[in-house]
Amino acid sequence: MGNKPKVATMDVPSSFGNQERRFAESVKENVDVLTGQRGESIDRAITFRDLIDAGVIKLKDGFFTGLDNVPSVETAPPLLDVDIPPAPANLTATGAFRVIVLSWTQVKYKGHDRFEIFRNTSNSISSATFFSSTPGYTNIYADDVGTTDGIGKTYYYWVRAVNLNNVAGPFNATSGVQGQTQTDVNILLDTLEGEVLSSTLNTALQSTINKIDPTEAVVTNLKDMYTVKIQATTALNVSGLPTTGALSATAGSSTITCTHGSTATVAVGDIVQIASASSLGGAITASILNDKHIVTTRTNTTFTFTAENGTAAVLATSSDAGNGGSISLSFFAPYISGFGLSNTLDLSGNPTSAFIVNADKFAVVSPTNSSRITGTEVSKMPFYVTSSPSTDSTTGISIPAGVYIRDAFIAKANILNLLAGNVAADAIRSGVVASATSILTPSINMGSLNAPNADQPWNWSVSNSSTRYTNFSVSTSGEMHANYGRLRGMDIRAADDTVLLRSGGAQQGTGGSLINNGDFVGELVVSTAADGTVSQTMTYGIGWTATGSATFANGQVTLGASAHIDSEMFPVSGGETLYVEVYGSGITAGTDFSVLIIGYDSSKTWLSGAGNATASASSYSVDSNVASAAITMPVNTSLAYGKLRLTSTASKIYYNVYVGKSPRRIAPEYASTYIRNATVDTLQIAGEAATIPLSLASGQYGYQDNTTEVVISTTLGANFGTNIPTKVVCLAGIKIGSSGTGSDFASAIITLRYNTSDSTAISGSTIVQQIGQHGRKGAPPYLFTHDTISGWSGARYFFLTLTVTGDGQTATGWWRSDASNITLFGSRR
Repeated sequence: MGNKPKVATMDVPSSFGNQERRFAESVKENVDVLTGQRGESIDRAITFRDLIDAGVIKLKDGFFTGLDNVPSVETAPPLLDVDIPPAPANLTATGAFRVIVLSWTQVKYKGHDRFEIFRNTSNSISSATFFSSTPGYTNIYADDVGTTDGIGKTYYYWVRAVNLNNVAGPFNATSGVQGQTQTDVNILLDTLEGEVLSSTLNTALQSTINKIDPTEAVVTNLKDMYTVKIQATTALNVSGLPTTGALSATAGSSTITCTHGSTATVAVGDIVQIASASSLGGAITASILNDKHIVTTRTNTTFTFTAENGTAAVLATSSDAGNGGSISLSFFAPYISGFGLSNTLDLSGNPTSAFIVNADKFAVVSPTNSSRITGTEVSKMPFYVTSSPSTDSTTGISIPAGVYIRDAFIAKANILNLLAGNVAADAIRSGVVASATSILTPSINMGSLNAPNADQPWNWSVSNSSTRYTNFSVSTSGEMHANYGRLRGMDIRAADDTVLLRSGGAQQGTGGSLINNGDFVGELVVSTAADGTVSQTMTYGIGWTATGSATFANGQVTLGASAHIDSEMFPVSGGETLYVEVYGSGITAGTDFSVLIIGYDSSKTWLSGAGNATASASSYSVDSNVASAAITMPVNTSLAYGKLRLTSTASKIYYNVYVGKSPRRIAPEYASTYIRNATVDTLQIAGEAATIPLSLASGQYGYQDNTTEVVISTTLGANFGTNIPTKVVCLAGIKIGSSGTGSDFASAIITLRYNTSDSTAISGSTIVQQIGQHGRKGAPPYLFTHDTISGWSGARYFFLTLTVTGDGQTATGWWRSDASNITLFGSRR
């Protein structure tokens, strides 16, 4: 919070007059006491700063302590008795292509709250920044760092524990743990491809053998390069190549030029076959031209070749001025295959070697008779590479391009997309699991993973496998723990597979019901055929057995006359009271439907009616198409389970059937509730359990004579019928008016009376309560009386009287009743 502000000392100006000085000195004294400059320190005022420094409150997040702000504070959490967190250990960072997976271990301590993760692009803890946290003892985190155009990223990581008092412990180490994502394999392949294709060895392997149809392999045996090549001629499948052209020659040269009008590209090294050509007029005869030739140069509209007679070049003469006539052109390409080995220097001047195979298919095949000679069955082809897809001529099976390995042992592999039928691994780390139809594992998040070497998962181990360290776990016995859960549609069963609670499907459902799908919702049933085909079907009425005409739909069932539906079994005890509720369209209990609970013993055998129970029509409370009742099961020691049967005596639609150990709503037919203390704005109680209130107000009555009891109200009749109150509170009050003022005194008495007939006769009436008061003539009293009496049957009629008595002299004409009131409040428990 910084240094506390200084408190200014104030002096009263000497120019103040006496009155102003006394006021100013009083103010100064009070301010001095509040600021602690005078008096006892215990009387000093407490500021927000004092409360913050004492840890009682704290500033809210984002609060700026500027002069223009009103402090925004909140109560500081209490300091708990917790330990200082120890440092985590064994932090590892395993990089995939986009995600770096972190894991660590932590010794348990008192008051742990979370882990905080810091990272940096360099190995410097001083500039590392916090970027995420994990709750509880969750000791694994997947950092999705992404890529930069497919190039891998490198980060350094630190982790520390924080307790419930927000106190952080030490980091796992001063030096960060490096995590690095892998560069996209496609980028690496493109880079390698460019390097290989541009190499001297590959250029030599790709070059055309300077023969049209060579009859033998060509071997190049140099000091730093050895190549073997074979070449075949194959027709080109390129549309738009020229089919006709005009030939020309230059005297003294063996180069023949063909001019054409095609837009398709003729490549150097292509083989052109000329037919129907005539002699150019000299040494370039028709037999020389009508043959295959290798294209030596090209432009967009021309290409050249060498005129040869066998293997010797033929020079044109001045007579070769013709164009060859109407020639026909077809094109072929040399198909070159081979392999080579070379030694060279890399960019750093270091020696490097290369072996390149120039072929569409490459395979490793076992030698002839290897199995017979060794006596051990060997794989005839363990390794195969094909650069283009193909179709097997015998089986018709399509074979994609790729590398095929029958058995592979790989110490480390970076695979961008892995399609695997079966994976057996000591450990698998994943940032995201995108899709899985099933996960088969004996436990989840149980125990602590020990990974001393991140590159040797076969040496990893799990300790304390029966201990939970994370917020979510599943033990080998099937016990699941979670800090929080939200499920739509829940099925809870006892150990004997009896349904305890089933709230329906994902779209509709009512909790608290002992029976399955009280709302008749549809459930999605997923099934898998023998061929692996998965189908989904919406099924309605699951958990109900229907007899007679019953049609289930989403959220309802239509029952015909005399049809009934039975629920699944639920646990019940002899003598237990269960509460049922039926919601339907225009239903009347006893007329349209009935509810029966059928009893079964512990072996789920029907008790032949000895365990059945039902509610009579008079037991139901029907309100807005909802009928509710209580059903008490028979006192039968064999009773263990029950089924609910809803029978419709008329064709009706039902939306919900409920049975539970507590009612959904309080109905006067089967329940009463006592509330000891309650404060409500508006209270409405059915059946006049409390009457609020009976009241009578009367107007002005004339001045009263001395010592005479006079009736000053009409009667308030009270008849509670059969709802007799336990107690009745009687309230009565009167406002007395005066005819004038004076110093003489008189007494006034009001009396609350009742008769059993509608009469204000004082004689024979019963006094409930009376009260009197003394007062001056000009200051008459207000009189109020109350009493609590027991309830009664029949009618009673209450009224008020007033008696005025003077002190030793007549008080006639002094006081009168200006207004009066009688109120009765009856309560029944």
